[in-house]
Amino acid sequence: MSRDSLISLERVSKCYRRYDHPGDRLKEIFWKQASKAQEFWALRDISLTVQRGETLGIIGRNGSGKSTLLQIIAGTLAPSSGTLKVQGRIAALLELGSGFNIEFTGRENVYFNGQVLGLKPVEIEEKFAEITAFADIGDFIDQPVKTYSSGMMVRLAFAVATSVEPDILIVDEALAVGDIHFQAKCFKRMRNMMDRGITVLFVSHDTSTMTGLCDRCLWLKHGQIAMEGKPKDVTQAYRQEVWEDQGFLAATSMTSAVELDNQSSSGFEGDVTQSSAIPINQITESERIGNGDIQIIDFQLLDARGRFRQDIDHDELVTAEYTLKAHRDVAVYDIGLIVKDLKGNEVFSILDLQPQNYPVLNAGQVIQAKVNLCFPLRAGAYYMTLGVIGYQDNQRYDLQRVIIYDHLEYGYFFNVNLYSKRVIHGPVHFDVKFTVNVLEAAYPEPLVKP
Repeated sequence: MSRDSLISLERVSKCYRRYDHPGDRLKEIFWKQASKAQEFWALRDISLTVQRGETLGIIGRNGSGKSTLLQIIAGTLAPSSGTLKVQGRIAALLELGSGFNIEFTGRENVYFNGQVLGLKPVEIEEKFAEITAFADIGDFIDQPVKTYSSGMMVRLAFAVATSVEPDILIVDEALAVGDIHFQAKCFKRMRNMMDRGITVLFVSHDTSTMTGLCDRCLWLKHGQIAMEGKPKDVTQAYRQEVWEDQGFLAATSMTSAVELDNQSSSGFEGDVTQSSAIPINQITESERIGNGDIQIIDFQLLDARGRFRQDIDHDELVTAEYTLKAHRDVAVYDIGLIVKDLKGNEVFSILDLQPQNYPVLNAGQVIQAKVNLCFPLRAGAYYMTLGVIGYQDNQRYDLQRVIIYDHLEYGYFFNVNLYSKRVIHGPVHFDVKFTVNVLEAAYPEPLVKP
C-alpha cells in the first residue's frame, strides 16, 4: 500500500452460514459431514484502494453489502477471506447508537467513546463544550441514552466522532434520521474536514448528495462491485436500474448515463461555451433514460428577441423552448426541468401544475412547448436536467404510477452572469423593492432578553 493510500482491500469477502434450525448448528460442531449450513456471501472479492483526502461514496440497495464493507474497514467485523490494510485513526458512525451504552448518560458516553477513539481524558474535557454545543441536546446530556430519540442519539454520536480529528471518517446512513438543520450542520462540518485532507467514506441513498459531496462513487450489488467511477455516472446508472425495477421504465427502455467526460466536470470551473454540451438532436439513445414514447428532440433558451442564449444575466427573463416528438399515442404527460450546479446539487425545479391545455399526442406528431423563466442565481455555471413523464392509467400526480418517457440528466449547460457588486448569500437571490412608510403611532419597545 502506497504512502498516499489509507485504505486497501484485496479480494475481501465475507460469508455467513445460515441454518434452518438451531439444532443444525450444534450437530455441525460434532459432525461436520452432516452440515446443513447454507452460505450467504455478504461481500465477494472486493478490491478497493482509497487515497488520502479522498471522499468515496457508496450506494446500493438494502442488503447489497454496504454496511458490511464499512464494518470491515472500521475493524468491527472480520473478513472471511482477503487482505485489508488501513492506516490512521478511524472515526466511524455506523449503526444508530453503535458504541453507546444506553444505560450511561450522554456525558458518560462522550467520555467513554472519546477514550475508545484514542483521546485522553484531559483532551475530552477540552472538547466537551464543543461536542455538546454541536449536538445541541440541552439538559439531556445528563440523562441516560435510552431516553433519547433517534435524532438526539445521532446528534451526539456525530459530534463525538468528528471531534477527534480522525484520518478516516466513516458515515453509514446515520444522518438520514436527523432533521434538515442538523443535516446541514453535519455536511458543513464534513466539507470542512474534507478541506483539511481527511478521508471520508459516505453511504447514502440520496444520489444528489452523493454527486455533490464525493470524488468517487462505488455501487455495490449483491455483495459485489457493480460499477465504480465518477459520481454522476455511477448514480445515473444506479437510478436507472431502480426505476426499471419499480416499473417506471419499460423493459426495452433506453439505458446508460450521458458520457460527457471532462466536459461536464473539470472543464466547467469557469464559463460554459456553446460547444460545451452535446446538442440534444445529437444525443444517442444510449444517453437517455425513458421508454421513448415521447422524446425531447430539441431544447434551447431564447432571449426577448428570440436569440439563442447560453450566457444569461442574473434575473434575466428568457424562454425555455422544448421540441417534443411522440412515438406512440399519448394522452397525459407533464414537462419539467431541474436546475443543478456542477456538483449535482439541485437548485430549483419547475413543473406545470395546470397542464389541462396540453394536446393529446398521436404517434409521429411533433409539438413545441415554451415557458418563461428567470434565473436569480449567483454567478457560475449550471446545467438543466430535462424530462417528460406520464402516468399509468392516465392518473395524473399519482407518484406511485409514474412513467418516464424521456430523461436527459445533462440536457443543457449555461452560465449565469452577475455584473453588479452586490453580495449574494446562498444559491438563489431575488431582487425586490421594499415599500417603506413612517408610522405615526407609537409602538412599544421590543422585549430584550437579559
